[in-house]
Amino acid sequence: MDFVTLFALSAILCCTVSCASVRSQESESRVTGALRISKGAGPINVEDAPNGAKLNTGAGRIYVKSAGRFVAAGTGAGNIVIDAIDGSVDVATGLGTVNVTMVGNPADGERDVKIIGSMRDVTLVVPEGLDMDFDLKLAYTKNAKKEFRIVSDFPMNQRVSDQWSASAGSTPRKYIYGTGQIGTGRNRITIENINGNIYLKRSQ
Repeated sequence: MDFVTLFALSAILCCTVSCASVRSQESESRVTGALRISKGAGPINVEDAPNGAKLNTGAGRIYVKSAGRFVAAGTGAGNIVIDAIDGSVDVATGLGTVNVTMVGNPADGERDVKIIGSMRDVTLVVPEGLDMDFDLKLAYTKNAKKEFRIVSDFPMNQRVSDQWSASAGSTPRKYIYGTGQIGTGRNRITIENINGNIYLKRSQ
């Protein structure tokens, strides 16, 4: 079984755990009226989900034009695009790009973000004035044919691991870490990616 397949399976497992957490929240009636779509395979397209959305597909692109409160989404392989989310984000793909744009009043509601990407770039755009504590981790494997990087519009402390490690998989990898705090750091921003760049941007 090659590395990409192993990582995709790992991402699906992570997504399953994440979605299970969301199901628990819904059962306690803390999330009501949310859109729920689950498919064995195939794309998911959402125009508007004002009360939030929980989306899952075994393989396929996930696209959300607009959502409020939260988006929890996972795909085994496929791009994830959220054009406008006024709330929190918890998404994962086993193979694909991730593009998320946060909108709305940065002082209102819960705006934690967790993104797991793989083999493609991850881009998060946050509104001006968002208080956040961000923790970014980029892994790159020994067989990668290009250099990857973390690019942030915000002040960032960056560290690169010294040694190759195979503790997280069969392919040795190194890590780039990017951390920082803006304002009070009230919102937790976590992004993990492998063999793809991470971009943390300020909305224009």
